[in-house]
Amino acid sequence: MRWRRVVLLTLMALGPSVLRAQSVLTFPRVVSTSGSFTGIAVGNPTPAQATVTLTAYLHDGSLVSSAIANPVTLRIPAGGQHARLFTELFGSIAFDGWVQATSATSGLTGFALNGNSGLTDLDGVGSPLPASESLLPLVAEYSVTKTEITVVNANNEAASVTLSLYSTGGGSLASKTVSVPSR
Repeated sequence: MRWRRVVLLTLMALGPSVLRAQSVLTFPRVVSTSGSFTGIAVGNPTPAQATVTLTAYLHDGSLVSSAIANPVTLRIPAGGQHARLFTELFGSIAFDGWVQATSATSGLTGFALNGNSGLTDLDGVGSPLPASESLLPLVAEYSVTKTEITVVNANNEAASVTLSLYSTGGGSLASKTVSVPSR
């Protein structure tokens, strides 16, 4: 009898998280200009079709509402992926912001690729997990190499973010706190 209580309590504890199972993918740097592009890929490794909603936001957190379809809903087959340029998903406009993909299906994956029309500059990144602290192990700036850091606040309220720069020896070089508006 005691064993049944343990199982029941365990199932009750697991129940709410299973009911809230979902995927939230953030693509923090999305551009679309005459000379640059972003491709967005969403993968569905699950055994069932997934419905995914992609929403485009500007840097100030506002929704893009003119000249494009926003949000966009996709259906991704089991074991499949949907990979398209921003312009193929939302329409052909100049854009510099970020995109969030949401789905009731948990376990989805995401990847974005930014580049220029000459294909001389390409940079890709997996959709990062939300975190209250992140470490970038290598930041560089030389004549041909630059590190760009994009911070996205996907929450509904503003956030204060502290950026700290350290030397290769671990000493503190600089620190700056910035406010990032909601979305």
